[in-house]
Amino acid sequence: MKTSNTLQKRLLKNIHKKPSGCWVWTGAKNTRGYGNIFVGSIGKKTVTKMVHRVAYEIYKGSIPEGKNVCHSCDNPSCCNPKHLFIATQKENLLDMTIKRRRSNGVTLSEAIKKGWTPELRQKRSIQTKERTRCPRCKKWMPKSKLRIHNLCKACRGQYNS
Repeated sequence: MKTSNTLQKRLLKNIHKKPSGCWVWTGAKNTRGYGNIFVGSIGKKTVTKMVHRVAYEIYKGSIPEGKNVCHSCDNPSCCNPKHLFIATQKENLLDMTIKRRRSNGVTLSEAIKKGWTPELRQKRSIQTKERTRCPRCKKWMPKSKLRIHNLCKACRGQYNS
């Protein structure tokens, strides 16, 4: 990606440098905490990119096709190039499991201690397929109950008012 000085200036303008070394993005973020930055437009459509990927490209170089830019600090809003590294999706998931940041990254013995039998896992899997989360409040709802924009009843009331 060719980066302009203005993009780099906008990046630096919207970061807060923490004592931990993290460069925390203070601009727009997605629901998972990753920063977004406007990089241009195609026709009438605006194009944004994740800030940590832009920071990697500015300070370290291009990102190989199909690779992830991962955080060694595990802070999704961090864009310090010293905290960023390239990895495959598999390597990223392994890193998450080792650091115990992955919800299903428990060992078999831990799962058994928690009572996760194969039958319970199967039942839970079926329940999850029959339910979904409201995108606004994140409450679990039966799929058949979702109507307007897949919102639950409470959020639909707010949407209509």
